[in-house]
Amino acid sequence: MNAGIGISTIALLISLLSALYSRRSVLEAKSANHISTHGHKAEILENFKRFQAALCIDGEAFDKANLLPMLISADKARLYLKPALANKLGLYAGTAYELLIARDAANRFNSVNIEVPKQKWNEIFGLVDRCRELESNLLAELESETQIVER
Repeated sequence: MNAGIGISTIALLISLLSALYSRRSVLEAKSANHISTHGHKAEILENFKRFQAALCIDGEAFDKANLLPMLISADKARLYLKPALANKLGLYAGTAYELLIARDAANRFNSVNIEVPKQKWNEIFGLVDRCRELESNLLAELESETQIVER
């Protein structure tokens, strides 16, 4: 009977150590997930900043190479950011894409020596204004969402 109690005691100790190890593994997994998520959020923020800089420097003359990372980030944002913020980023990227399309249409007019219609310029300037309007709070919200917070 003493051997049975000894084996039971050893089994109890092993199960307690196993439970402690499992708890630690869960905490480490949560920490690794938090770090990974932060990395994705930081990438989204960085792509936004790069695109915003290209738009500021080049105006409506930015090219597809500047826009593609922004579109990809806007798509990934649904996975890593709050829905409202992801939607704002998606709307911003969509508006920038519309701006690129409108600008390319104006360039086609210029390439065949036809004056760009005034309504096309109004559309382009309206899209630039819409991008500026959307980005006014977007940068602060993205930076806030990307901050590292100790848990």
